[in-house]
Amino acid sequence: MKIEHLIVIIFVFAITVYFYQSSKYDIDEGEQVIIIQFGKIKTAQTEPGTYFKIPFIQKIHYYDKNIHIAENSQQIPTLDKEFLLLKIRAFWKISDPILYFKSVYRFNNANNRVIDIAEMTGSLVITTHSLKEIADFTNIKETEDLQCKKDIELEILKICKPKLLKFGIELINIEAKITYPI
Repeated sequence: MKIEHLIVIIFVFAITVYFYQSSKYDIDEGEQVIIIQFGKIKTAQTEPGTYFKIPFIQKIHYYDKNIHIAENSQQIPTLDKEFLLLKIRAFWKISDPILYFKSVYRFNNANNRVIDIAEMTGSLVITTHSLKEIADFTNIKETEDLQCKKDIELEILKICKPKLLKFGIELINIEAKITYPI
């Protein structure tokens, strides 16, 4: 009889430890999580610490809080019909994890969205300015990378920021460089 009681006690203890471990989750300083319950968003946790969830009912999706970089280049004509290669680096992070989860869900989708919007905005801004307005330069004899003027970068940033906020993405900064001539 004592062995049967001991087996039951061990079994109950093992089940209790299992449920405790499966209900506990940790959030590091560089992370944020979305809690999903029955396929619907229950809440978001952005503060580091140890939290508990309902095992088997609630699922946890981890997202990185750190700044990410999206970069791409494209050939664009200027207002004065000079073609140049525009290289854009966009620095972004997740500002609203719930909105991010609903709209883009994955890092690759978000990165592609940032690149698409930055490219489209870069094209729009570059085609409305002349080469002289875009970069300060004198006597360029061969292909050379030039930094765009700060006001051009700020114009791109100003247009991109609100477009990305609706996806839960905060655009931190834009770096634009051009290669001329092509």
